Amino acid sequence: MSVLGFFLALVTFGILMQTRSQVADLEERIGRLEPGGAPEPLPPGSLPAVPPEGLDQVDELVRAGNKIAAIKFYRELKNCGLAEAKAYVDRVERGPDGN
Repeated sequence: MSVLGFFLALVTFGILMQTRSQVADLEERIGRLEPGGAPEPLPPGSLPAVPPEGLDQVDELVRAGNKIAAIKFYRELKNCGLAEAKAYVDRVERGPDGN
């Protein structure tokens, strides 16, 4: 076996051992999760209502041309996903008549 072949085998073995260690760590973390998987979703209306001034701030960011900041702020405000936040910001950007 050449020196290069030995070196490649050694590197491959190191990567394999590191991967095994990471898999074992992930399996341990999964085992500590709540039995039965993810927790139940919250019932509708259980989150506090968003204050109107929060949405006003999102509207101001959109009008100022800072669409990305508006999306980020809306996501934090509503604790929602990217798609919902982008859809809201797009509606604000189009305006009340939808244009």
